[in-house]
Amino acid sequence: MPHMFRVDYCCNHINTVVESGRAIVMAESHQQALDIICDQFCLPPSRTRAIESVKVKPPIFSVDAHQSYPDRKISQRHHGAGR
Repeated sequence: MPHMFRVDYCCNHINTVVESGRAIVMAESHQQALDIICDQFCLPPSRTRAIESVKVKPPIFSVDAHQSYPDRKISQRHHGAGR
């Protein structure tokens, strides 16, 4: 089952440029999350490492909610009893 990972990554490019960033990825493992980042951002996997990789719980958003009161029976007083 896939999990959500927040990955802080760093990549040392051949031309001495250092690229770093943070991404949120759905993956089966920390390593797969880093592989997805390398693939999506076109980073060389041999030069990219995860500085920190944390599994995060996604927030829960309400899509639809309803509130209702149960049917109430209105008590009827018997007016004019004894007529």
